[in-house]
Amino acid sequence: MFCDEVHIEVISGRGGNGAMSFRREKYMPKGGPDGGDGGKGGDIILQVNPNLNTLYHLKGKRIFTAKTGGHGMGNDMHGRNGEDVLIEVPEGTLVYDEIKGALIADVSAETPRIVICNGGRGGYGNAHFASSTRKTPRFAETGDISEVKELKLELKLIADIGIIGFPSVGKSTLIAAISNARPKIAAYDFTTLVPNLGVAYHKGETFVVSDIPGLIEGASDGKGLGFQFLKHIERCRLLLHVVDAGKLDDIIKNYDAIRNELDTYSSVLIELPEIIVLNKIDLLDEELLNMLTTSLEKHTGAPVMTISSATHMGLDTLQDHILERLQQLPKTQLVAEDDDETTPVLTPLEDDPKKWWLEEHENGKVVVRGSRIEQIVRMTELQNMEAMERIYDVMYKMGIDKALTKKDLLEGDLFYIGNIQIQYREKL
Repeated sequence: MFCDEVHIEVISGRGGNGAMSFRREKYMPKGGPDGGDGGKGGDIILQVNPNLNTLYHLKGKRIFTAKTGGHGMGNDMHGRNGEDVLIEVPEGTLVYDEIKGALIADVSAETPRIVICNGGRGGYGNAHFASSTRKTPRFAETGDISEVKELKLELKLIADIGIIGFPSVGKSTLIAAISNARPKIAAYDFTTLVPNLGVAYHKGETFVVSDIPGLIEGASDGKGLGFQFLKHIERCRLLLHVVDAGKLDDIIKNYDAIRNELDTYSSVLIELPEIIVLNKIDLLDEELLNMLTTSLEKHTGAPVMTISSATHMGLDTLQDHILERLQQLPKTQLVAEDDDETTPVLTPLEDDPKKWWLEEHENGKVVVRGSRIEQIVRMTELQNMEAMERIYDVMYKMGIDKALTKKDLLEGDLFYIGNIQIQYREKL
């Protein structure tokens, strides 16, 4: 069953806690700290499966959760990394953050594997903090928190060729005749209820073709099957606009109606190159066919190819022309130029982990921001005084204490690192 939109929640794995342990053996009573690090939490990964062309396999599952990292242990034993969760999707899947309403990823052949939620880092064991000045650290880090995201996955089929036109003009018959697609074909409107995707093989070359259903006048306003399938045309490189030679009085009118729907839905669609395919020419005599072809070329400004899908008349010539045009056109553009959403880029980790800055709020609240310093505080047991000493040491080394002093903070004043409240301490 075809499905081109699902809503899911993804939760990466939390990092495992580091161990606080000291070596105690018969001949090594003071063997020193040997607490191992916690394992990294599992990632949530989206990956292209070339055999999929629908999101229906995700319809029955709402929440995807990766495994937590294992805790570190004594004897410098590292915790096991949490198992990743791999979610397979068809090529052309757009990933939206539902909370922010932003496009964050485009899973395609260029980016076939994307980590959509990073697992939390495992906490360092106390062996990690041993130094010449801190020989017996009695603290370890907790595992970092997991990431949680509400996502909307939306599929936009990626095809070289999009076949469009009014119902019952022969679109399904055409795609069945030139590709391996096997759509339902019947003599009534809206036989095709979902897009059909097929691969065409011609003279040693291949191209992907899609039959787009539901286009009638008013489709962009929800008439017929509505505009739900118009989005699948956006990624096509070339349109085959099929018109019915048996409906002489309505050919121009129907052609203009479809073009108007494309223009109403998106300015990108109306700019896509097209070939007019005059189908069912076995119903016309040669004189009428020549007259109609000339009229269509003059009205549309596009090349007109004459075929009969039912008898396979003209199909080789049509496919020759398609291959010639595709060689002249650029590869599929993954994001439409007039798309209001931003170009899909996952929020990267900061290049410089030492980067930080201060935020001042109207109520006098001072907040320290920065990926590394916030992570350190999140992973610290704040009740442990030795662990707190490490936070103050890091602040001194990064120069945060000097910036706080300039904000007139005094000993004992409260400020925030991320969302965690810290008591200011002047450097002795």
